[in-house]
Amino acid sequence: MLFASGFSHIAQLWFYDLEPHILIAAGLGMTYVMIGLGLLGQSKTSLWLGCLVPPAGAIGGVLRYIEYETDAIIFVHLAINIVVALVCLWLLLDTYGWLRRKSEEATQ
Repeated sequence: MLFASGFSHIAQLWFYDLEPHILIAAGLGMTYVMIGLGLLGQSKTSLWLGCLVPPAGAIGGVLRYIEYETDAIIFVHLAINIVVALVCLWLLLDTYGWLRRKSEEATQ
């Protein structure tokens, strides 16, 4: 999902005028692609970035929607950002944190 969102952010360069908010979105898309590559492995850092960067992008998307345009693709990006952040948070907690400790305590 993060790859698709990242590539669609980058693809905006071909469909919109080169305005600052489009260039920022394309840069964010490159960041999403890099985080997506990290998520293919077992990187704890990528999970943290997956928890933090997409919500920041979602906030930027909402501000962009209010300020510049009313394109519906922003809502698709917003939904993907929220889902990715929640899944990364769940994986982080399940693999490294509180959820794992709770399940280990329950089995003892």
